[in-house]
Amino acid sequence: MRFIGNKENLLDKIYQILQSRNIQGNSFFDFFSGTTSVSKYFKKLDYQIFSSDLLYFSYVLQQAYIVNNQELNFEKVLNKIKFQCNSLFATPLKIVIEYLNQIEPIEGFIYHNYTPKGTAELEIPRMYYSEENGKIIDAIRQQIEIWKTEQLITQNEYFVLLACLIETVPFYANISGVYAAFQKKWDPRAIKRLILRPIEIVINSKTNYSFNENSVNLINKIKADIFYLDPPYNQRQYAPNYHILETIAKYDNPEIKGVSGLRNYT
Repeated sequence: MRFIGNKENLLDKIYQILQSRNIQGNSFFDFFSGTTSVSKYFKKLDYQIFSSDLLYFSYVLQQAYIVNNQELNFEKVLNKIKFQCNSLFATPLKIVIEYLNQIEPIEGFIYHNYTPKGTAELEIPRMYYSEENGKIIDAIRQQIEIWKTEQLITQNEYFVLLACLIETVPFYANISGVYAAFQKKWDPRAIKRLILRPIEIVINSKTNYSFNENSVNLINKIKADIFYLDPPYNQRQYAPNYHILETIAKYDNPEIKGVSGLRNYT
């Protein structure tokens, strides 16, 4: 995922620095987790991971990548939908993803607030997503919530499916990099039909924890060998830059305002 300050390309270097300075330990606290790229890297090295972020969509990713520690079978929902997957060797997750990719689109919150047709009454209609993709996002997001309400998916399965959606939608967003503004002409990627993608399931031998709060409040509650602090580099808040991801994650029908349709993030 495109994310300001993402350390995806520096992960090996970070680990090399720890080794070169003989920094030892078995547990790792990712203080500002973001997209969880650092947490995932150290989880794969079998550290016990603690991670935290104020953004809820980050918490969803943390739950899916860091807290979940097993392959998921989606037994209840697969028994209900009776869906036949085209792939002979598809995992339960991929079968559910393929099912979600063929459900009927719905005109929901994303369609009505972040597509040109849905916001046609505005002086400047919002061009974050095409009409088709806005309806696809709404349909998938609502179906995941229905399964949760009907107790057809476990907590881990819920967060993994949400993470799949959050990781997919940026590939179809009509933005330059962040959601503080949309482009006035369509990016070729944004007009392709959205296809939901499965995420990687990361497993280690530890019990790992994630939090959705101010990490400073956790300092006296978490005992970890290594604290990794990677704060924002300026005063620009991350919340408005990723407000649509936050809204898709929460799907809480927030009051929004302005040309960009920002949610309240005070």
